[in-house]
Amino acid sequence: MTGLRNVSLTGGPYEYTANVVFGNATDLRWVVMGNPRLEFYASAPVNGKTFITLSGADFGEIGQQFICLVGETDFGSTIFANMGVTVSN
Repeated sequence: MTGLRNVSLTGGPYEYTANVVFGNATDLRWVVMGNPRLEFYASAPVNGKTFITLSGADFGEIGQQFICLVGETDFGSTIFANMGVTVSN
């Protein structure tokens, strides 16, 4: 996954990109593990990648937060990518 690892709660926009390694993945969604936890449907992959643009407020609070791309495959729910994001004021 690519994107900024240090963001401001009042800043943005911030773009994150992730690879989708299974061509048959369905129900792709971005999960922001902030407070509150948010889910956004992912755009259809283009050349095996999908992206999302977030504002700092989407992370919910300052401190260490996580963003993940998850979806369904023949193997069940799969986390395709995740990264920690440090949110400051």
